[in-house]
Amino acid sequence: MLQASKILSEQQVITPLYQAKTPAMISPKVKGLIMNTAGVSNNWKYTYISE
Repeated sequence: MLQASKILSEQQVITPLYQAKTPAMISPKVKGLIMNTAGVSNNWKYTYISE
């Protein structure tokens, strides 16, 4: 395990230390919502409510 850790730390370029997340509860009736991983969090352009 020590050897694996050493290899990882030598060959790894960037280690993400923090990733922001926002929990959200979305109704199953909401359709077309695009949840982006970078930049603007949600794209509401094609979002609609189904019945």
